[in-house]
Amino acid sequence: MKDFFIALKNNLSNLFSIIGILLTIYFSVYYIPQYSEAIRINKIESINNSLISIIQELVYNDHPIDEKDLKTMIEGKEIKGSIIYPYNIDELLIQTQDRFLENKFIPLEQRKALVDKIDTIRDKLSSPESIEKAPEVKSSIIYEKIVPLIGILLSVIGMLSIWAKAKKQKEYELEDKLEETKESLKQQVVEGVFLESEVFNALKEVTSDSNIKHGGPDSGVDFIVRGGSNKRIGIEAKYTETDLIPVRTISNLIATARHRRIPILLITNAPLTKNANKKLEDYNRRFPKTNIDVLVIKETGELKNEIKNYINAIV
Repeated sequence: MKDFFIALKNNLSNLFSIIGILLTIYFSVYYIPQYSEAIRINKIESINNSLISIIQELVYNDHPIDEKDLKTMIEGKEIKGSIIYPYNIDELLIQTQDRFLENKFIPLEQRKALVDKIDTIRDKLSSPESIEKAPEVKSSIIYEKIVPLIGILLSVIGMLSIWAKAKKQKEYELEDKLEETKESLKQQVVEGVFLESEVFNALKEVTSDSNIKHGGPDSGVDFIVRGGSNKRIGIEAKYTETDLIPVRTISNLIATARHRRIPILLITNAPLTKNANKKLEDYNRRFPKTNIDVLVIKETGELKNEIKNYINAIV
């Protein structure tokens, strides 16, 4: 046993050299390529979601769009992202149709009409272009054979190289995260516009246009509805990509209800957090005349009856 420890002590530097080489092989041959591939996939997903959102917005607002416009959008994203977009135009349009069909905040008939609009664009496309694949970078055979045989020098150089690459990849990852966040916010705005539009349509079916007033950016609510005896009701449509509505949203509505002295109905696609729900219950208990109710919906087909019941109960 004593001889073993003496041998281990005498060869400690060699042991660390071997560990360094193994780590260099692992990071250089396996980890970095896998990490780079994950970054590439995330970048493609971000570009794809961005293109789908843009096309959705154009089609929903009846803007004309043709094959040339779509090619220009794709080429712009490829240049900006320094990457080859893997889908042809027809596949991109099919994904856009699927996104519209999954959006339950748009009535079914309107979704069908939007899908038909995209079919009209697809019918005018030329034959699908061949997809150019990004060149694959493979480690050379010489590199694979030499790496395991290099000593301490290669370990140091490899670690420095890995550190530099990891730093650069971290910068790319941060950039991609910012881009994904921007696209997520953009998609949230689009969904929010859909929800607000459907709430307005439901209000028009429940009461006359003269009783509906758009709140404006400084009013704290999207709509102010006048009911019987000129009683006013605030309606706020709030779409969120998160799972829960935070306390901040409830605090803003409480401030609006107190300032305007009106009850408010919050229409949203997500329930409240535990703290937000407690704050709301405390407020409604103290100020029943300007209480705030929450309507969580998953499909806009529920809107008309729910809004009608709420307005009738208030007035």
